[in-house]
Amino acid sequence: MIKYLCLAFSLFLSCALIAQSFVINVSEDVAYQMGKDKVRKSLEIIYAPLAIKPTLVFIPSRRGLSLLNRGEIDADAGRIDSAMISYENVLQVPYPLSTIRLFIYCIRPDDCMLSEGAEHLIVKGTVISELYCKKRRLKCNIVANDVSAFSALAKGFAPTLIANDRFSVGTLCASKIEEIYAKPLTGVLKAYHYVHKKHADLVPKLTESITALMSRNILQNSFQSLTDTASACGVKLTIMENMTLSE
Repeated sequence: MIKYLCLAFSLFLSCALIAQSFVINVSEDVAYQMGKDKVRKSLEIIYAPLAIKPTLVFIPSRRGLSLLNRGEIDADAGRIDSAMISYENVLQVPYPLSTIRLFIYCIRPDDCMLSEGAEHLIVKGTVISELYCKKRRLKCNIVANDVSAFSALAKGFAPTLIANDRFSVGTLCASKIEEIYAKPLTGVLKAYHYVHKKHADLVPKLTESITALMSRNILQNSFQSLTDTASACGVKLTIMENMTLSE
């Protein structure tokens, strides 16, 4: 009997600890682009002054945001504010983690344009690309990940890719693309950390933590963009700025 009571108590304690954990969703594209270990380390550093060691889950973008809005998870690693308009139960930590721009990528510079009727690739789960395609009424075909996207560009299966500048540089290097062109489709967008409104008391503390880490240049390397790092493996990335921006 004592054995069963001990087992029951252990199960209860385990469930209680899970229930008390602070769960942060990391969208699949962010996890893939930055790497899970780097995301985990960055979030642990941010939450350390609050004496919270977060538990990370990796859920597709829209499902993760729905869970956050319902309060079933506690926070989201990072989103641009325009992606959060319809989620009324979340609060923004008002110091940006990084800046993002949306680009159109191509192998031939003449292809980097939004021609009527042209087909563009976007990577599954990248909300910013989906929103842009919907707003501009573009024909955008979804591919599973940026490996597939770069492969399609390299083999000439598709002329263009619409994506942000947070790609995994390792993916670009592995694609064997030697030269790639890009034009910005938006101005600079800011990405923020978000928490459910039940954690409103944490927002000032998280703001203070992120501000201090940024001032000490600790987090910046976690959020490098493709345009910052492509030269690391000898890829020539040419940014063509002569396109009218559309927010």
